[in-house]
Amino acid sequence: MPLRRLVSFMGLFAFTLASPAFAQQATKEWQSGFETGFPGEFLDYDDGSWSASGDPISGKAEAWTIVDESDPLVMWGNHAYKGFPTGPTSESVHRAYPVVYLDVPSPAVNSFMTYIDADFSQVSASEWIHLATYANNPDWVVFTMSVRDKKLEMAHLDWDYVGPAPQPDFPLRKWVRMTTYMEFNGSSTLVEVWQDGVHIFEGHFTDDNGTTLQRVHWGWYSSAGWTEGVEYDDEIQVWSLSDKITDFTDEPESPYGTPSGGTGGGGGTGGTGNGTGGGGGVDESGGADNSAGGTTATGGRASAGSSGQSRGGGAGRGNAGASSAGTATSGGASNTMGGTGASSSSGSAGRGSAGRSGGGQSNGGASAGTSGSGTAPAAPSADDDSGCGCRTAPHDSSSLGWLALGALGLASFAKRRSLRRARRGERAKQAG
Repeated sequence: MPLRRLVSFMGLFAFTLASPAFAQQATKEWQSGFETGFPGEFLDYDDGSWSASGDPISGKAEAWTIVDESDPLVMWGNHAYKGFPTGPTSESVHRAYPVVYLDVPSPAVNSFMTYIDADFSQVSASEWIHLATYANNPDWVVFTMSVRDKKLEMAHLDWDYVGPAPQPDFPLRKWVRMTTYMEFNGSSTLVEVWQDGVHIFEGHFTDDNGTTLQRVHWGWYSSAGWTEGVEYDDEIQVWSLSDKITDFTDEPESPYGTPSGGTGGGGGTGGTGNGTGGGGGVDESGGADNSAGGTTATGGRASAGSSGQSRGGGAGRGNAGASSAGTATSGGASNTMGGTGASSSSGSAGRGSAGRSGGGQSNGGASAGTSGSGTAPAAPSADDDSGCGCRTAPHDSSSLGWLALGALGLASFAKRRSLRRARRGERAKQAG
């Protein structure tokens, strides 16, 4: 092989090796879609608010459960979290959620789907409903995300709203995707938040200088003034990144696939269970809150849509009418609109009936991710916000990087050797 061709080949080989070694990489750390029940991927910790049946619990002012596909709001896989207050509480807050311990390196990212149905006009402006709690330490020194007076906000850190002005009300009675990026920089943690892909918050957490994400919980946790309302959560994902993010325009891409959200709800892609269409828009399909046209439409999950690749093609459950509602065109690819749903003589399919197809979950369901096999710590007292979880080892590309650097060095040496030979030849000609 001519030397010039060899040098060119070695340079291409080195570039091929070096590119994946230094490109941004996302590593799956932990996932739950509540498919394996309770405790599942969470700690077997119950302060008395867990209700296997979903019924209120005597002596408690709140409850949480895991609902199955008989609940019309289950859009990914076959289960979801549901938490709610059941009456006045003598405690300072309502607590109804599972918890998890993690040890996720920086930068860490969390994405989850959430749905809140609550009447803020029935409570004072100071009342709040929690979405997520994060800690970079084992002592639950935390920063949180919640909705107060219809606006999404953060607490226990310095934060700024950086989204579209003026800040809109947080969407109620709709599935919403929240994504949080956490970069641990010594005594300060940089926090960036996206809502349905739109960058809305930037903050700095300085109360603890922990270097990994260690404690998290999601679900109904609220001020004491709430006596009714409900929160659903699903498709909770946690992953780490190989390098920091510098451009926060777009939310980080999930290695699990990004569930769709927004006004029309959404569904997971086809595959394990419920993978043959249907399951589109939720609260606005078939009229206001699934009320128009009755609840016996043929557009239920897994009945509409001609594509088995997504559950977003058809009209949502309880969609309008019984004659033709729910007949829809193909569900389409991930993160695309599904069919629009046919109108019906007894009620139109309504805005949002198509929903959005699932966002690339290859299994279609929300099966447990890499929950690992570590030993969970002992359950804490009922007063603690504590939990258990685990993670996979982060990807180690150091050997690949050294190999790439070695190839680059070899190519450079070959090139220098070729130049020296050419110069010697030129000098020989001049001397002759």
